[in-house]
Amino acid sequence: MVNGLSWKVVSRAEAESRWDGWLAQFEDQHIRQSFAWGLHKSRSWEPVHTGLFDGPTPVALGLCLEKRLPFASTLSWINAGPVFFRPRSAAENLSALSKYLEGLKDYLGRRGRPMLRIYPYCAMDLEAQVELRRSGFIRPLTRIGSGLSYVLDLRADAESLQSGLERHWRNQLRASKKAQPSLVIGTDRVLLEKYIPLHNSLCDRKRLPHQRIELEELQGLVDRLGANIRLLLASVDGEHACGMVLWTLGRRAFLAYSAASELGLRRNLPNFLYWRAALHLKEQGVELWDLMGVDPADNWGVFNFKRGLGGRLIEYLGEWDWSNSPWIRRGFNAALWWRRDRLG
Repeated sequence: MVNGLSWKVVSRAEAESRWDGWLAQFEDQHIRQSFAWGLHKSRSWEPVHTGLFDGPTPVALGLCLEKRLPFASTLSWINAGPVFFRPRSAAENLSALSKYLEGLKDYLGRRGRPMLRIYPYCAMDLEAQVELRRSGFIRPLTRIGSGLSYVLDLRADAESLQSGLERHWRNQLRASKKAQPSLVIGTDRVLLEKYIPLHNSLCDRKRLPHQRIELEELQGLVDRLGANIRLLLASVDGEHACGMVLWTLGRRAFLAYSAASELGLRRNLPNFLYWRAALHLKEQGVELWDLMGVDPADNWGVFNFKRGLGGRLIEYLGEWDWSNSPWIRRGFNAALWWRRDRLG
C-alpha cells in the first residue's frame, strides 16, 4: 500500500487478460510495454508486470524485465516505461510516477541488490526530472540511446504531409519514383526471409554486429505481436532493395527496423519506402508515427534523413538508474560501456 494506493505485482493470468486494456488508458503507451512484448522477451528475461492502482484503476504501470546477476543481484529493465500519463493534471501524473517508483524500489530492495534502469517514454519535463531525482534516480553513466526521436503527425492530409517534406528529401522522393519501385506489405515468412539479408548486410557494413537479427527472432515477433506488426519491402529491377518493420499500438506506430542495400540507396528507395509507409499508416487510422531514435552526434546521416520527413523532434525523459548499491550501479554501467565499445 502506497499512500492509500495499492502497488502490486500483477499475476500472469490477470496480466494476460487485462494488461493491454489497462495500457491503452495511458497517453504514453508503447509496444515495449505490451503483454506480447513481455512474451517475446521471455526467452532471455523474466517479465514481471507491476502497477500502482487506485481501486481497480491503474494509475501507473511497468512491464519490468528481470535477469539474475552474480553476487545475488538482479537487473531490472523497464523499457519505454513506466507509463503514467493519463488525461488529468500534470501534478497527478507526476504523483503517480513517484508513488509507483516508491513501491517498485521497495519490491526490488527486498530481493537483494537490485540494478534498475527505466526509460519513461514521455516528453522531457523539468518537474518530472525533479520527481525522478527525489526518488533517488540519476542519469546513467552509460546510455543505450540518445533519448531523441522524430514523431510525424499523420492527422494532416496527404498534400500537407508532402508539402512538409524538406526540399532535398522531396526531390529524392521524386527521383525514387523514376525507378518504378514495387511495394509489398505483409508478415508472411517469405517476406521475412527477404528482409533479413537486407538488415544484416546493413549491420555488417556499419560494423554493428549486435544489431543483427535472425529469421526466427523476427518470426517470433510476428507470432507474438500479430496485427501490431507489419513488414514493408520495396523492390526495383527485380531486386529487394529496401525494407522496414513497423509496430502499431492503438493510434500510434513505431519504426522497429529499416534497411537498404547499395542499390536501394542509389535509387533513393528509403525516401520512397518511408513516404509510402506514412501513407499506409495514415490509411490504417494511425495518427502519430514515432521514428524511434535519432542521434545527431553519433549518426548524423540517419538524423538528417528522418528530419527530412517534417516531423517534430522530441526529447524524451530518457534513461534513469537506481540501485541501493552504488557499486552495483557503477559495475553495471562499466560492463555496458565495455560491451558497447567491444561491439561498436
